[in-house]
Amino acid sequence: MDYEEALEFAERLEAVKELNLKGTPAVKVLAKYVYKHGYKHGEDLNDLIRSLAVSIPRDKESVILAELTPGDRVTSAFLAGKIAPWIRMLREEIFGAPEAPFATIGEADRWLEQEHRRESDIPWLDWKEHEKEYLHIAKAYRKRGFVFPPIDGAQIYTQIYPLLHPKDDDFIKCVPVNPPSGSFLAYHLHHHNYSAPLLWMAAEIEGMAKATGFNQTSLFAYILTGIEPILPRWQLHTKIQVQPLHSGEQLGFVSVNLEIKAKDLSFEELQEVYRHIREQLKVKKTKPLNVNHLALYKMVQEKGGQPRKGTVKFWESVRKELNKHRRPNQRYDTWKGVKITYDRIIDKLETAFAGKGGSRTILEKEARHERPHTQTK
Repeated sequence: MDYEEALEFAERLEAVKELNLKGTPAVKVLAKYVYKHGYKHGEDLNDLIRSLAVSIPRDKESVILAELTPGDRVTSAFLAGKIAPWIRMLREEIFGAPEAPFATIGEADRWLEQEHRRESDIPWLDWKEHEKEYLHIAKAYRKRGFVFPPIDGAQIYTQIYPLLHPKDDDFIKCVPVNPPSGSFLAYHLHHHNYSAPLLWMAAEIEGMAKATGFNQTSLFAYILTGIEPILPRWQLHTKIQVQPLHSGEQLGFVSVNLEIKAKDLSFEELQEVYRHIREQLKVKKTKPLNVNHLALYKMVQEKGGQPRKGTVKFWESVRKELNKHRRPNQRYDTWKGVKITYDRIIDKLETAFAGKGGSRTILEKEARHERPHTQTK
């Protein structure tokens, strides 16, 4: 079975049709897995694609993922098993039973949407006035083996998206104000005990994510549906920040964040990661800027920048001054050589940060589609 056949096979899976996953990164990851490693007869790949669907960003062109390996599945199952007692305890506290409360992702999404609307209307409380809630939460702390410290309180902002369409890597944003030191279970203290289960889960999931490396979206799915998360070997996130200047010019800064979660990453995999990083940063096979470029750039800036008139006189003065500090075989023969070198420096910088040259299209696209995230208190 070649890759194209594996992809066609993956797209015919019941769960792919059920969750409308055709063409998504999750399906492509599964297809590569089947192509490289095959699958045992009778293995339910629908469960695997569901795990990938909640563990992998769905529509993010800026995220590049590692291929799935059998070792990743073993590691993920091991980590999921480690937090399984915690998951069951949390379900019992919130839903009254240790089993997953929902059979499908669709059912879980509907509950998340309804619960988010309901919790948005819960009034803020002064927890110090609610001794009963304090004792209840302190009991939960002791149950988990934690010490419950005195707390000044915390505010929480939530940002909810469906499990398969997270707009951010984190499914829920918890932003504490004066947070308790080393504590995550107390973020919901401004609410009546378990009257805000979504925030209660978000607080505990933060701890689970720190312990396992699973993303928060996949942990929500694990709690609500029983779908076990997958821990990717590595992920590459590309971020493009575009900012117009007062001059009307537009600067765009591209950064790449690499998360390596595998303990056995090979040299070949690191080479692949390096290739992806160069592609995302639009790195070309050019020589890096050196100390001579630095000296030239600083000298031009100190002289007030490149002039519009009297260019020959200007560049000739730069040439003479530079040559005083250079070896005979490194000196400029003409002012044109100096200007050409300076122009190349500026072109290199403009291409990297001002969206000109090869990176122009991606910066303009980012500027058109960039929207601020809305937050609900």
